[in-house]
Amino acid sequence: MNDKIFIVCIELNTKSAIMRFENSLIGKDMPFKIIEGSYGIRADYTATSSMIRDIITSIFGNQCVTMVLKAGLDVSWKLLPEAEAWMKENL
Repeated sequence: MNDKIFIVCIELNTKSAIMRFENSLIGKDMPFKIIEGSYGIRADYTATSSMIRDIITSIFGNQCVTMVLKAGLDVSWKLLPEAEAWMKENL
C-alpha cells in the first residue's frame, strides 16, 4: 500500500458542518472520525499535507481552523475500538 495517511484536526461548530465534512471526498475515501474534531484521511502517495488543507479550505473557506499532519512510523494511540481498528488497518 503506497497510500499516505493524514490526521486532520478541524474546528467544526455545527452539526451541519460536521455532516458536510464527514460526507466530503477528501483523498481516496470519506474522512474517518478518530475522535471529536480529529479525522483520518487516506490519500494517494503524491498528496501533501498542504494539498489536503487546500481541499478542506475549498470546501469550508479561509476561516476554517484546520491542522493537517502526515502520519509517520512513530504513532501511538488509545481510542475506541472502531477507531483503533481503522488506525491499525491504515497505518
